Amino acid sequence: MEGYDVISVADDKKIGTVVREEGDYVVFEHGTLRKQHHAIPSTTIEVNESDQEVRTTLSKDLIESSPKIDDDAGIDREALGRHYGTADTADAAVADRLETREGRAGERAGGIPPESPAMLGERYSSADDTSEEERLS
Repeated sequence: MEGYDVISVADDKKIGTVVREEGDYVVFEHGTLRKQHHAIPSTTIEVNESDQEVRTTLSKDLIESSPKIDDDAGIDREALGRHYGTADTADAAVADRLETREGRAGERAGGIPPESPAMLGERYSSADDTSEEERLS
């Protein structure tokens, strides 16, 4: 895959050239005079062998705002995981938000139980206990 063009499908632009693979990331370089290295998760790419392209669903802006890769230091997986939302901490945060949204006892936000008649548009109150004949008289 080394030497393949990296194409952002979101922007339909070439954003660089693959330099190497490191674990679950693909490292590529971009820039004309001052070359910079960035990494993208392998889960976001599709390799086209015939065109020698690596296509990603990530936008150019998202990739270029990611932490730069220092060839001497290697990849900071934790920083990249936080940036792309693939870190374990991100998974825990999503789980916490989901748990808060659904409520700890299976209720929805606001304390409305899922089987509430109000969820179906039906509204009941103590005034509804009277018969229709009594209300009309």
